[in-house]
Amino acid sequence: MDVHNTVSDQMQDKPQCLHCTHEKPSQSDWVEFCKLMLEYHQVVVDESILTITPD
Repeated sequence: MDVHNTVSDQMQDKPQCLHCTHEKPSQSDWVEFCKLMLEYHQVVVDESILTITPD
């Protein structure tokens, strides 16, 4: 699960990734993603819409 800078920010030489998970995400990754989307982009993502179960 990736949280990226906006295209505008990237065009101003800011990095693409703010927080990236390059492997299968866990439920805690999902919760973190929801929090970071609010922090960085002021977008509310309801944590309850997805449940990730371990293999």
